[in-house]
Formats: sequence, C-alpha cells, structure tokens
Amino acid sequence: MSRFDDIARYLRDHQPPALMLWGRHDSYFDCAEILSWLQDLPRMEAHVLDGPHMLLETHAAYCAERIADFVRRYG
Repeated sequence: MSRFDDIARYLRDHQPPALMLWGRHDSYFDCAEILSWLQDLPRMEAHVLDGPHMLLETHAAYCAERIADFVRRYG
C-alpha cells in the first residue's frame, strides 16, 4: 500500500480508537501484520478469528456484535 507509512504515522500520532477483526487464514494479509499495527496503536482492540479474509461471510454475528459494542463505546 503506497500510503502505509502515512497511515502508520497518523495512528502513532493521534491514537484513535480502533477495532480490528482479522481472519487468521487471510490469504491477502499475514497475521504478523497485527503486531506492526499494535506497535503503532497499542490501544487497538484486536480480535483474531479462525476465518478467511471475508470474515463477514463466515463470522457475521460475532463481527456485528464486536462492531456494535465498539460503536456504543466510541461512536
């Protein structure tokens, strides 16, 4: 991603509330990337699920609950 450094800098500098829902079988992104995001944004709420890239297709209810809870707290 061409703007990755800009995004990482923004996260480090501003520390916005963030929610990550990640499928550990994602063929596009490696789970090791979670650690790099957590370094820049240590308060990030991260959930690693036993699923693919398209978690809403396989874990819709769980993801919807996490998203709704996150929005209630920070929205």
